[in-house]
Amino acid sequence: MKKDNAFDDKIDLYAGKIPEAEHKALREVVTNLDVCLVGVQAVFEKRATPEHAMEICKMVEARLLSAGSRRKRS
Repeated sequence: MKKDNAFDDKIDLYAGKIPEAEHKALREVVTNLDVCLVGVQAVFEKRATPEHAMEICKMVEARLLSAGSRRKRS
């Protein structure tokens, strides 16, 4: 993601106007998606698509949720 981008501009505009938890969640999701895109680009190179990144992001989320539920049971 470019350093200067529309998402950061918009999310900064809403800082303090939306609940902090929502603000944080939006930032985390977009950051995760950006990192996943870089990951699929590393694996698939020119064949990488945004859809690949979204699927990887879902897998990461599922793994985090699974790890969280295992920790709670311990």
